[in-house]
Amino acid sequence: LRTTMTQVIQLLVCLLVLTVAFITLHHPPTTQHLQQTLCIIKPGRSFQHRENIQKILENQDFAILDFLNANLERNLVEKLYAEHKGKPFYEELVDYMTSGASQVLYLQKENAVEDLRRLMVDIRRVYADDVTRNAIHGSDSVESAMRELALFFKRGI
Repeated sequence: LRTTMTQVIQLLVCLLVLTVAFITLHHPPTTQHLQQTLCIIKPGRSFQHRENIQKILENQDFAILDFLNANLERNLVEKLYAEHKGKPFYEELVDYMTSGASQVLYLQKENAVEDLRRLMVDIRRVYADDVTRNAIHGSDSVESAMRELALFFKRGI
């Protein structure tokens, strides 16, 4: 009886190991946390250097899933920056964002929101004219990214 019980336990352990192996092979654990985020290369000097900025993004492993070049309409910019309405810089920001062509990028990368926010510091250092004309916009959270992407792109997020 003892031998039979040992064999049953060994069989159960083997089945457990095989089950874990099967699950791992067919559903490998994901270590990546892909995110989507919005990036806007703003009007003026930064827009003129959009190809350089795109290369910077791509060199940091951002995938450009979609993009558009457009003169942004005031009502769209007001929706984008709605949380800033009433602040002293709001009108100047909206005027600037509607003053010329921008490039709107739909980006994807592991930890895209945080990585873009970090990268924006360097991009602004090179391409910004001042605090308002700061070259680039990036979503500040995953929730903001979802809302902002939906303003510009109709594809699923």
